[in-house]
This record gives sequence, C-alpha cells and structure tokens, in this order.
Amino acid sequence: LAYNNVTTGYSDNTFKPYQQISRQHFAVFLARTLDSSFRDNGTNRVVTGGFKLNTRKTYVYNYPYDEYTETFKYTGSKSGIDKWTGRDNYGGLTYYSYSEDGDGYVFGWQDGDISSTVPYPLKLNTKWTDNFYEYPIDYVVTSMNKTVTTPAGTFKNAIEVKSDIDTLEYYVQGVGLVLMLDTSVQPAERIQELQKVY
Repeated sequence: LAYNNVTTGYSDNTFKPYQQISRQHFAVFLARTLDSSFRDNGTNRVVTGGFKLNTRKTYVYNYPYDEYTETFKYTGSKSGIDKWTGRDNYGGLTYYSYSEDGDGYVFGWQDGDISSTVPYPLKLNTKWTDNFYEYPIDYVVTSMNKTVTTPAGTFKNAIEVKSDIDTLEYYVQGVGLVLMLDTSVQPAERIQELQKVY
C-alpha cells in the first residue's frame, strides 16, 4: 500500500497495521486505489532511513561509461559500520563501508574517505553539501516519487538527488542507490546502475 502511495503512514513515519482505522481512512484508501489522482505526489513524503544495503543480499552494479560491472558482498560489521567487498569483472577488489543512523546514510571506502552522505530526515528540497576530496559538492532533493528502470527492474517512489556537478542520483528505500546519471551531456549517460540483487 505504501509502495503504491495508497497509504503514507503516520506523521512519525510509522505504520500501525493492527490499529483500527475509521471509515474516513478506508474511504481515502479506496479512493487512492481506484483513482491515482488522489494519491500523494511525494511533496509531503519524509524519509528517515532505508538506503543502506541489505547485508543478506548481493548487489551487482553496472558502470556503462567505464564498461565494467562490480559485485558487492557483505563481509562483516565493525563499530556500527557495514563492510562490503566489491569485485569487478576484471578481478579487482575495492573495499566499501556503509552506515546509517537517525542522522543519515554514509557511504565510503573502508578506512578511507567518505564518498557520499544523505541526511535524514529527507524530503523534497532538502539541501546539503559533501566535501569530497576537499571539493564541496552541493546536493538537493528534486523529487520524492520518480519511477526508475534499470536492468534490476522498475523502481517506484525513487528519490531524485541533483548535484551541482551535473549528476542525478536515484535512491530507493530498502534497496539503496539504483541509478546515477551524468547530465552534462544529452541524452544523459548512465554512470552507475543496479543490474541485479540476489
């Protein structure tokens, strides 16, 4: 129901499936089911988590621009930081780390630099700055409900993040980053895309 914008949950971003609902709530659910114009268009959506990779799954990312793929596998956790190993199709290894708490999502290299952050709570027009290799990059959330298709499938309610270095990133709750585009060229080129999750 949430995935299809029939329900948006409570104001504290929780769902209470065992709570009784009123006739009014049921009427809203039914209207949203029958007519999509009644559904929330994402302008009021607030995200407080869910971008970190699932440690029970393996992720395969494709990098069309550089013509290689990379398979991410969870290798353990230390001090609340998940450790992942990426193996590319040439046999090279890269060691990544992910963490997520109430303040946001952080991605980087193990024992190295942070690559990107996403602050929580996240909503339309949220802005922040990352200092990637001492170079500040500004980000803004430009949509909370994009539909994105990659080789891994079609994802609804993707969150679109635009940077001032001409990239668009798409995050999906429960999945993480699914697509990154280079918008400095037209048509935009895919830099990174989720190819498969298993």
